[in-house]
Amino acid sequence: MDILLNDGDTLSFGAYILSAMTTPGHTDGCMSYAVDNQIFTDDTLLIGSCR
Repeated sequence: MDILLNDGDTLSFGAYILSAMTTPGHTDGCMSYAVDNQIFTDDTLLIGSCR
């Protein structure tokens, strides 16, 4: 299942809350995600999946 997130949207996973942030970069649709005091960027999410 895909979930479309917009800037400022949040998702809860147990004790964690993921916050979506628009961070245009390579494309206008680039997003980053904050969990606790950490930010995950598109490039971080792709580690190991690019060849």
